[in-house]
Amino acid sequence: MKKYLVVLVILLGLLTPSSSSNTQSTQNVDAIPILLYHNLTDGSGPQDSANLDVSVFKQQMQYLYDNGYTTITPAELQAWMQGELRLPQKTVMITFDDGYESVYILGYPILKQYGFKATVFIVTRSIADYGNHVNFPHMSWAQMNTASDVFTYGSHTDSLHYVKHGKSYLFYVDNNTLITDLIKSRKIMNSTPYFAYPYGGYDARITAAVKKAGYSMAWTTQERYVYVGDSMYAIPRFSIGANTTMAQFVQILEGSAWPRLRPAHMKEPKRTLVQ
Repeated sequence: MKKYLVVLVILLGLLTPSSSSNTQSTQNVDAIPILLYHNLTDGSGPQDSANLDVSVFKQQMQYLYDNGYTTITPAELQAWMQGELRLPQKTVMITFDDGYESVYILGYPILKQYGFKATVFIVTRSIADYGNHVNFPHMSWAQMNTASDVFTYGSHTDSLHYVKHGKSYLFYVDNNTLITDLIKSRKIMNSTPYFAYPYGGYDARITAAVKKAGYSMAWTTQERYVYVGDSMYAIPRFSIGANTTMAQFVQILEGSAWPRLRPAHMKEPKRTLVQ
């Protein structure tokens, strides 16, 4: 009889969720930091806001891994922003702009090692196969295909990634040129619904063109957290470069560097992310 009671107790223990797992399943993150990277270097390249030594990048990814962070895809972010998906409290999104080859050579192995997901916004005219490199080599189709187990790809325009008078070139092109470029880039990237504004610049006209070209989400360089109910066409990100200290990196993740208040328009999500 005692033997059967012991077995029954063990079975009940297995079937009853622990307080930690139960808490995790009912929790939902109130705000998500999205990290923006550009080029990674191996110690020999420039070190500024658009470049980061790979050793520092690995340290940052190690911090995410050691502290139990979950990385998400654009589709998961979209569902969460629409109030249709719950995500763990320690959720972060990793993005790269431009599609530099260093992201594949240096970043991809690290992300894969930790089981992380990331999104890369490609300047399609600069894809290595087309031979239109500017400053740094860009990823090739073969590299993008190999890394598709880690990376989701979006557009960063086809040939409008320039600065004019200190602003994104998108402000200066006519609507027809803008929409044609956006459609071309989206088509090259297998009809991706994801777009990142070059240099983060946008206005109502540019956003309307992005929508007309068929994109359903667009990322900026505005530095704040993203919330449920936010605009799908003005998704903020925190820029991470050589000038970002480890302390600042941790503050971004923990929400202690910027206000992390829930806006009044937030809706209650309905379901839990399947891990």
